[in-house]
Amino acid sequence: TVDVGFFRTLQIPLLQGRGFLPSDDANAARVVIVDELLARKYFPEGNAVGHRISTRNLNDKRVWQTIVGIVATVKRNRLDASPEIGTFYFDFRQSPTRLFTLVMKTDFATADLIGPLRAAMQRVDPEQPLFDIKTMNERIDASLDGRRAPMLLLMLFAGVALTLAAVGIYGVLAYGVAQRRGEIGVRMSLGARVGDIHRLVMLDGGRLVAIGLTLGLLIALSLAQFMRTQLFGVDTTDPLALGIALATIVAAAFGACWIPARRAAATDAIVALRHD
Repeated sequence: TVDVGFFRTLQIPLLQGRGFLPSDDANAARVVIVDELLARKYFPEGNAVGHRISTRNLNDKRVWQTIVGIVATVKRNRLDASPEIGTFYFDFRQSPTRLFTLVMKTDFATADLIGPLRAAMQRVDPEQPLFDIKTMNERIDASLDGRRAPMLLLMLFAGVALTLAAVGIYGVLAYGVAQRRGEIGVRMSLGARVGDIHRLVMLDGGRLVAIGLTLGLLIALSLAQFMRTQLFGVDTTDPLALGIALATIVAAAFGACWIPARRAAATDAIVALRHD
């Protein structure tokens, strides 16, 4: 149940027909506005405007209303919930309710509005309580609380996995450098420069990282559909998200490869050959 300014205030676009008018009062013919989802579900031919639907009032009496407009489908309760059955809107003057929500569109901070808003409400009805004052962003954040905790845990596990992967790459390369110390000594005694040794170890690590990234990307794309219900505002194959993930992994792998490469490049050829 909404008033005349509801759709304009919340920026819900009108797709067909008209919105509520000041003339739609208690003495006028009863009208209703439906959203696009409900219109498509029950009027697939696209001619919902002008048809009538019926609901039952508190006395269980059937009441008929004429559809005068169609608006875009919105999520009324939770941002992560997908609307399934559609919504119909009644005019507040034709179907008044005892409890209602006041929506204000303003550039002022919430704290600056609470006092004047309470004073204005007291002038209208001193016994009318005013509570649960929040901004739209605060309500959106609250609607995502159920998903935020699992996502934070998932980020924590992803960070641990990234750390373990970096430690694993470092361990493999460090072990490989230790095993190839004699080879590195021979290369340096034959004229290999520090940069050549550094590049050699980095290329070895790069091959391992490239293989891992290719396999990981293929697995991620194949399992993307199972993650669809956990995402909002981003596609399972979003290029930006995948690019950031790949860049993060590459940066961590680069750091893991850099330390063994520096140690290998700093190897003294004589010491390496004597040790071998």
